[in-house]
Amino acid sequence: MSMRLSAQRAPRGTSAAGLRKWALIFLTAGVIGQGLIQNRLLNMDVISANELLEHMQADPAVMTLVTIALVCKVMETCAVPLFSFLLVEGFLRTRSFEKYLIRVGAVALISELPYNLAMGSGIIDLSSRNPALSLLIALLMLYFFNRISEKCFKNTAMKALIFLAAVLWCGMLRIDHGVCVVVMVCFLWYVREKGNVRAVFGFLGSMVCTMFNMYYIASGLACIMLHRYDEERGEQNALFNYAFYPALLLIVGILGIFLV
Repeated sequence: MSMRLSAQRAPRGTSAAGLRKWALIFLTAGVIGQGLIQNRLLNMDVISANELLEHMQADPAVMTLVTIALVCKVMETCAVPLFSFLLVEGFLRTRSFEKYLIRVGAVALISELPYNLAMGSGIIDLSSRNPALSLLIALLMLYFFNRISEKCFKNTAMKALIFLAAVLWCGMLRIDHGVCVVVMVCFLWYVREKGNVRAVFGFLGSMVCTMFNMYYIASGLACIMLHRYDEERGEQNALFNYAFYPALLLIVGILGIFLV
């Protein structure tokens, strides 16, 4: 009896659906923090650091909002390792790369205008792009990585050039979190067949990302979840997964209009 109960109470791992759920929570916090709190309530996108400091000293409520915004920004970085890992898993498990590419590309393109609206930049803004575009670039990077399977110096150099091209594209297009997504996907692709060290490499990728964005110092905590991944897909709704991000941006954008 005791052996049966202990077997029933054995801890279970986390499925891809579970990882995605946490990734969406972190993503939601980030969008709300930047779109509503930073850029709408605090106007951090237009005021200087000195002006913000003066507001914080004059009004304790501003200090509270700044703290919440910083926490949300840190939470947003925790979504990057999870989405990067799910992208690698999706690439490895998809039955049709072309259809997968179209779905990711559609989300990236559809999200662009809502992203501008959510960030308070109006409908058209050329100063930055939505992070979903970096997933599209990273997916193309994986495609070319996969085409170069044989290990030799020439192929390793080609992969390095492909990685560099992906990083440069993210930089030239000014994709928010773009470089960090490409870096994280590259780290997790390298250990795609070594599940026991994926969390370690995810953490290392997070540390590399801190060179581009200091808020990634906490993103390594999300990599702990990768260690509990049980290789199962879990119950998922494909329409919800792909529609969530543009819908979230649209909702935050509309709410932001009423906060101006």
